[in-house]
Amino acid sequence: MTQQNIKLIELLNEGKTCNQICSFLGITSKQLYIKLKNLKNKGFFFKRQYYSDGSIVYLPMKRIIDLKDLKRDNNNILFTGHDETNLHCLAISDLHYGNCCQREDLINQIFNYCIKENIHIIFCCGDIIDGTYSQSERIIKEPFKQIDYFIKHYPFDKNILTFSVMGDHDFTSIRYSLHQDFTEMIYNYRNDIILVMDNEHIIKIKNDQIGLYHKLNNLDPLCSLILNGHIHSYCYHQKDNTISIVVPSLSDITQTFPAALDINIEFFNGYITSINSKQLIYNKNFMTVSEIETELPKIKSKIKLPIKYEEYSKEKK
Repeated sequence: MTQQNIKLIELLNEGKTCNQICSFLGITSKQLYIKLKNLKNKGFFFKRQYYSDGSIVYLPMKRIIDLKDLKRDNNNILFTGHDETNLHCLAISDLHYGNCCQREDLINQIFNYCIKENIHIIFCCGDIIDGTYSQSERIIKEPFKQIDYFIKHYPFDKNILTFSVMGDHDFTSIRYSLHQDFTEMIYNYRNDIILVMDNEHIIKIKNDQIGLYHKLNNLDPLCSLILNGHIHSYCYHQKDNTISIVVPSLSDITQTFPAALDINIEFFNGYITSINSKQLIYNKNFMTVSEIETELPKIKSKIKLPIKYEEYSKEKK
């Protein structure tokens, strides 16, 4: 084993973030990821932890219980800082990579917007690829080539994470037609994309939960915020202690303008207490075309409990 790999393992054992390790070793994020894959081939295994500042920590595992579930460990937890009282994030949906109506230019602009606004978390509500059926012409016909294209061309920034579910186009094309594990491909090639092989992705944050869905059937009362796609248009609804938002499509497969949502979430005692949602459309720059701010009843937040998911294990940058 090389001296650099020995040092890499030392840094991983110290709980350093990927960005800290890259800085210390003088390597790029891609080079680090290749080294981590090589360590895996040598029998080293890690759990990933994801943080609201966009950083990732690889935790060495001393004992492997079930390798099949390794990639799923901690993929539903978003750790926050002790003093963080809000999460500024972006929501997108229905990208349809491979369709002639895909808007790759807008997706690139979304990342520019995130960098400008210091946003580190993107929530995606599915239909990442266009798959085997479509309302419009497919410019990339084979689903496995659509996946390859997405992996190579979906923007990358070392400080931005994307949490996502799969949509019906993803499911039908990959899981049922090709019998291929889309999540395995993402896990092996992109550590900045946290994708689950499901229509549902419940993300635990502080003492609360955010639900990501593609097609929503019923509200989950345990989630203070629910985001779902599929409909391709924007809709906002509140019922009791849950706010449900339909995220518009970021493609041209729709009768309305493609759009994204800028969402600011406020916390008190570890629970979501208010949500501000701005609908963004792009015309040379992103413009806010509607804005809704909603207060949630502070029933849960009146009980002060220790915050469950804070960054005790990660050193500050």
